Amino acid sequence: MERYDPRGRVNRALLVGVSAYEHKANEVAGGVLGDLEAVEKNLPLLRDALYAGGMFSEGSADESGEDEVVMCRPGGTEDLTEALVAAAGAATGLLLFYFAGHGAVPSGGEELWLQMPKARTIPGSADVFPGATRLTEVLAILANTRAQRVVVVLDCCFAGNGARVLEALEYRARRKFSLLMSVQAGHKIDAGDDSTPTPFTEALARTLREGAGGHGGDMTLEDLGQSLREEFQERGLLTLRAEPWVPQLRRGDDGVDVVLAARAGTSSHLPSGWLTWHPPPPSWYRNPKVRRAAAVTLVSAALVGTAGYLAANWSGEQAACVAPQELRLLTDPDLENTVRDAAHAYLTSEANEAADGCPRALVTVYAARAADAVTAFRDRTHAWQKPPGNITERGGADGTDTSARPESALDPQRDVGAQPDIWIPASGADVERAERTSGGGGSAAVAELGKPSAPLARSPMVLAVPRGRGEPAGEERKGELGRLVEAFRQRLPGGEVARTDPESADSGLLTTAALYASRKSTAVERSLARPGPPARTGQELLCELPQDRQADARTAALVPEYLLRAGVDCAARTRRPRVAAYPSDVPGLAPVFVKVTWDNAEGAKEARDDAVHDFRRWLAGREGQRVFRGDGFWPARGEAAAVPNPPETGAGTLGAPDPAPVTARADRLDEVLTAYRRATGPGRVLFLLDSSGSMSDLWEGTGGAPALVEQSLPGLGAQDEYGIWAVASPDGAPRPYRALLPLGRWPRTTAQRALEEKAEVVDAQADPYAALGAALDELDRRGSGADDRPQLVVFLTDGEDNDREGARGRLDDVLVSAEAKGVPVLMVSFTGGGCDRGTPDRRIADVSGGSCLDASDDLAAGLRDEVARTGQGDVPEGGDGA
Repeated sequence: MERYDPRGRVNRALLVGVSAYEHKANEVAGGVLGDLEAVEKNLPLLRDALYAGGMFSEGSADESGEDEVVMCRPGGTEDLTEALVAAAGAATGLLLFYFAGHGAVPSGGEELWLQMPKARTIPGSADVFPGATRLTEVLAILANTRAQRVVVVLDCCFAGNGARVLEALEYRARRKFSLLMSVQAGHKIDAGDDSTPTPFTEALARTLREGAGGHGGDMTLEDLGQSLREEFQERGLLTLRAEPWVPQLRRGDDGVDVVLAARAGTSSHLPSGWLTWHPPPPSWYRNPKVRRAAAVTLVSAALVGTAGYLAANWSGEQAACVAPQELRLLTDPDLENTVRDAAHAYLTSEANEAADGCPRALVTVYAARAADAVTAFRDRTHAWQKPPGNITERGGADGTDTSARPESALDPQRDVGAQPDIWIPASGADVERAERTSGGGGSAAVAELGKPSAPLARSPMVLAVPRGRGEPAGEERKGELGRLVEAFRQRLPGGEVARTDPESADSGLLTTAALYASRKSTAVERSLARPGPPARTGQELLCELPQDRQADARTAALVPEYLLRAGVDCAARTRRPRVAAYPSDVPGLAPVFVKVTWDNAEGAKEARDDAVHDFRRWLAGREGQRVFRGDGFWPARGEAAAVPNPPETGAGTLGAPDPAPVTARADRLDEVLTAYRRATGPGRVLFLLDSSGSMSDLWEGTGGAPALVEQSLPGLGAQDEYGIWAVASPDGAPRPYRALLPLGRWPRTTAQRALEEKAEVVDAQADPYAALGAALDELDRRGSGADDRPQLVVFLTDGEDNDREGARGRLDDVLVSAEAKGVPVLMVSFTGGGCDRGTPDRRIADVSGGSCLDASDDLAAGLRDEVARTGQGDVPEGGDGA
């Protein structure tokens, strides 16, 4: 099983404990069973165990000055939300969330409520838990982190019900989660003696400290779960139902384990990406030179950071080696695996071998979001060298600080990683972007980027279409990206297109630039929107799709071609075969080698410069090119073209694809990234509620029109704008609607109050087309100029008043306006067949680029998803009504 090792990353652990409760069952109806004094002992015990494990750092022992383990004793749900948001925003490696307290479940067991100090259950309704937070909300906040892995630990009654909550998450959201639960679903547990920690957390902390079975060794989450199950079985512990007490472990992605504690005596700061286990002697063991150099790899991986190394072979011989020159290499997420393979190959190559058989250089490879790397080099090199907390923006010529660093500014050490000696972006345009002067001035540069090399290799971008599902043939496999996408959707009605995050990898930004060339950015993003955050890399995207077989069969993926040639190793057992179409207007990946020189880094400068030069020459030579070719890349022009054999033709790829544009324009990529951020930034939604008399039977209850609007509000965040209009008016009225809530930024409670107090069915007819026309005009006016935020009109109606006599609005006028203004309309029809082809609602949705839901659909789920595509997510209390 693949193991994720978080050492060298920015990690966070949020430990939440609730030991005292205001409402007790013997005092108040619906109160909790009592206080949990044992929980108060849990937090410091677990904190110390996590620090001892070496994955998390105390502020006093770490350059950042921040404690990576935070204990939280919330006073209410708001405190918990704030702590979750802070922890999720800080972590980029491992994010761990722990909760100990009372847990509660509804009668159906489909949700787990984490009860805060003021929690209680309303008598007579098992589904209402005031003062508690749904685990679903906790996971939703944690899912938005940039951390690579999220571990959730629950020590409460009914903890096992959390597995059902995790499974309910869409795969894109749950894939990086692991969930360790104190007990199986449906069971209550005893917290134990008040003077000691709870049984589960005591065993958890002890096992983290001592290792499985008390024998030491690296402790992974899988090891931990197995050890706890075995211990509880041996001790004969029982739940309050007198059944065996069995801790549970669930993973959102069953192919990844997580290291939680390091073996005794090893460094807690290994370079990220190094393997921490020792393989058996490989086939090249018989080669003495390679054997000796490779042995250094294994030993140095455990001793990096010390003054010297041991060169040891498999027979046990030892000889002293001087510590090799460490080089830190930053690259694009799509290139990380290939560049790491190259670094490993270089370490054991003769080119890196000194006369005594020891390696000259040790290359540590890490990846960061491409957009962050560019911004860090362009604007934040001073903060990179002296992280925030010790500095503010440097302003004067002498380097003195003149202004405070903005809170929202990028922190390179946290968001990118250590200062690199080498940068290998996926496109030379990134180097041009990094050297451009930012409009905001930026900080004084303390790093110099060397001249980029010729491309080391290349890989075209392709539209990977499911085989047998709208696949192109012959000349249909080549052309501009917009035409290829349109042709695919025509061949496969309902077909979707997915792309990686344009801020994460250059592959996503390059394809986005081509898509924006022919369509408005908001329209493109709406057509590409999928639940959950976008995939970080092409490999992640191809591995996510098989988790939903229907989505896999109808989705074409925009990915680098090398992934189809070399294959993708996914946790999923099978992936749908794909056929590549080659866009002629999308530059492919063409990684370049850039030396990075830092001010005030004179120590061992000559040795470092020599090591960088040697590694660059090796990468461009035959051995380095063999690694790129083995991963499916094509040779590039220049030195790389000397490699005689191209990569093998993978299934569904062309043997000799036509060359795409060599590189992208730096200014164009910056423009596209800005447009992407606007198009996926805060949204604007205008709800129209048909409140005419015919809606009286469709108004009340959880399936009524007002309730459907309320249920969709979690898809809107504090920076989103929204409003609610009631559509019904007497003939001759000055307006065909009444504003229940004007467009603005509102806390959810304000909208709920407006719906409860103002939304009502009136004795009047609706003028639906006049109201739709007014709504389109309003959003078109607000969206003019530089405002390019996503917008949506939602109209909930029974369609009874379509084309009624006396109405001022006409369907034809709405169709013309909707097409011209480009504001998508979501029609929600309470009528069966309301969205059939040719109906007014369907025509409005189609021409506007929106969608249509009718009585045959799950209206609540469909409306919630569509609103979430436009908004920025659940922020329960926020906004200013502006």
